[in-house]
Amino acid sequence: MRAFWFLVSIGLLSACDSGGKFASYDDRKIRAEHQRCISESNPSRTRAIACDNYERECLRRKEMGNNICVM
Repeated sequence: MRAFWFLVSIGLLSACDSGGKFASYDDRKIRAEHQRCISESNPSRTRAIACDNYERECLRRKEMGNNICVM
């Protein structure tokens, strides 16, 4: 039973990604997508969600000392 809970714990911890999907993107891609989002006047709902994610990634990187997106 201990082994079961150990495996469950490992599975849960590995699911907690430290930066999410965008953490693996390079700075240029994040900056370009963020700039594209800023220039769009009426994005679709799906695009607006993606833009929110890019902005959050910009802020996360800024907190780490990597201000790639000028806001």
